[in-house]
Amino acid sequence: MIVRKVVYDRDPTGNPLYLNTIEVGDTSLPTLVLVHGYGGSGALFYKSFRHLMNNFHAICIDIVGMGASSRPTYNPANNMEAD
Repeated sequence: MIVRKVVYDRDPTGNPLYLNTIEVGDTSLPTLVLVHGYGGSGALFYKSFRHLMNNFHAICIDIVGMGASSRPTYNPANNMEAD
């Protein structure tokens, strides 16, 4: 199992913004990308990794602001944007 923090951008102060990824399985096998739903994390797939790694190179991605991925700063201009 390989866990990586992949930098995809930087915030206004120069700090990195990253996606958390988890990879299992041989890279020569077909690739399967797993993406959790809103409010979840890659940990949802943890019990499946053992089975998937025999037949796939599985990559699980924590979407922006969820799981172990970074949460960008958001400053709404008004109440309408905050919703």
